[in-house]
This record gives sequence, structure tokens and C-alpha cells, in this order.
Amino acid sequence: MAHLIRDSFDFYGATSEAAGLWDGFGTALLSANTRFVVGQSCAPTTTLNQVGFIKTFTGNSSTVFLSFAWGMSTALGATNRFQEFRFYDSATIQCSLVFDNDGTVSLRLGDNGAVIAGPFTCFSGSASIAWTHLQFKIVFSNTVGEFHMRRNGNTVDDATATGLDNCSNANEFINKIDTKCLQSASSQIYIDDFWMFNNTVVAGEPSDWLGDIRAVQIMPNSDSVVAFSRSAGATNFSNVDELISASADYVFSSAAGTVDQYGNAGFAIAPSSILGLAIREIGLKTDAGVRTAGIRIKSGATTVDSAGVAIGTTAQSVVMNADVDPNTGVAWTAANVAALLFGPRVVT
Repeated sequence: MAHLIRDSFDFYGATSEAAGLWDGFGTALLSANTRFVVGQSCAPTTTLNQVGFIKTFTGNSSTVFLSFAWGMSTALGATNRFQEFRFYDSATIQCSLVFDNDGTVSLRLGDNGAVIAGPFTCFSGSASIAWTHLQFKIVFSNTVGEFHMRRNGNTVDDATATGLDNCSNANEFINKIDTKCLQSASSQIYIDDFWMFNNTVVAGEPSDWLGDIRAVQIMPNSDSVVAFSRSAGATNFSNVDELISASADYVFSSAAGTVDQYGNAGFAIAPSSILGLAIREIGLKTDAGVRTAGIRIKSGATTVDSAGVAIGTTAQSVVMNADVDPNTGVAWTAANVAALLFGPRVVT
């Protein structure tokens, strides 16, 4: 598995809707402060010892990459560790990526323990929110661990450390991540366009540096197949085209096999490359018993269904990743994205 988790944080009407993708959002919030002045970002808690987003992965990863935009809402200050990413082997915190109010980052053993590597100059800050795009590569080992950092799309390392012992136990891997606040009432930071993966080679998925990337929302703008009922209006797509999830209008069905398919307008500005698509819906059930929902996409002559996901009475995310075009088997083109049909499916 190369792909571990990615999130633009754009679609959620409430942090509870992150369920189904994340294990939990803790006390993290959503914010309209974003790198490109559209969508939303994640704002980790500023209360001492409170935990933000949490994700446990299937399988163990000995090498991980993190890619995200980091926004700082205040000017840099005195040395004071205030936020961290923690990397776990089950209940054991192997090491932590610790951010300091002076604009540096360090890799530390366990939960904000002894310094393993750093501190390294990492980010800037200002009252108007300064954004830095960050990439990290961490190799977990008791003897030959590695730390690498790249900033703002740099193609060479801005910081490197090798020959590290960055594991708190004998297992040289991780399978969980979370964030934690290290200083009460600390500077507010924002995380946007988060992507985490490992170095396993999987067709169409990343296993090495991505460079500076951006997530773009593409919403439904037409009906192709209409089978769901709608709560309002004359079209189904117009009930599910909000950039931020809202329950004011929606589509619904209780019949297994029901599928809607919507068209889209494609990219407003064609990207230089497309690293993958994440097709998302936010759904809930209003009846008793088990209900599973999924997503269907159609590219050219090829139709693909996601696995069914059990949903509850609280709205949650259902996500289908399509990192290559299933009709061609290679990277998406802007034209093929614009021709893509997608929509919700009742599985059971």
C-alpha cells in the first residue's frame, strides 16, 4: 500500500463528517483560512495536551512521506514547542515531529522526547497567515533511520539526517498518526491539502516525493443518470453541489442498487499533472438496520464501483480513490476528468 490518507478538508460541514476517512478529528477545527483562498483547512487545537486528527493504517510502514501546506497565524516568537505529529506502532509512540514557535522543526524520540534530528529551519509566520508547503520523508529504524525535509517544492533536501535511532521499540515501522498540542493558547496553525503515503510501489500511487501540490474541488453540474429521489428542485445534481456539505438539500434512496451519475465542468485551469482523484460523498441513514453506501464512476466505457461502506445515523465520509483513469490505466488527463461521470450508490 502506497496511499495511506489524503484530505483537502474542503467538503466538511462539521468535523464529525470526517468519520469514515479519519478515526477521529479530536479537538481539531475547520477553518476558512486556506493557502489558495478557497475551501477549508484543518486547524489543530491550541489547548495543552489535546489531540487533533487521528488515523490508524492497515499494515505497517517502515518509510512514510508527508506532504501538506502549513499556515502560521502569528509572527514567529521565542523557542517554544507547540505542535507535533506523533508516529505510532500500535500504542507505542515511536517518534514525533515537533514544531517550535521559532520556526523550526525537530524529530524527537517518543512523545516530544529527546532530540533525534534538528532543529531545522522549517516555516515562517505573520499576522496575515504565512503559508509554507512542507514535505517530509521519515525512515524508521533502530540504527539507520532517516529524516528528510523539503520546502515549497524544492527538488533537493532542505534538511537531512541519517543513521538515526527513531524507534522507541524493536519494531522498525509505524501504523498510526495523530497530532497533539504542546502549549496551551499557542499560535494557531492551519494544515491544508494533507497527503501521507509510504514507499511501496503501487501503480498510479505515489511512492516518492510529490513536489508542491494542490487539491482542487470539482463539483457536479449536470445529471446523467437519475435514480435517487431529491429533496428539492428540478435536478439531482443541484442537491449535492455544495462546496461545503449542508443538509439543506440532498438525494436519497432505500433501494439496493440505486445509482445516480453526474457530470462535471472539469478544471477551471488545466493542471500540469494530475496525481489522482478522490471521489467523495457524505451520507447517513435515517432508517433502522444495516445500510451500506458506495460510489460509482464511469470513465469512457469503463464503470467502477467502490466497496460498500456501512453508514450510521450521523453524517460521515465515503471516499473512492482513483489514482489512474480506469479506462486507460494511466494518469488522468484534464479532458478525461471533465468527461467523468460519478455519483452515489446504495449497496444494501
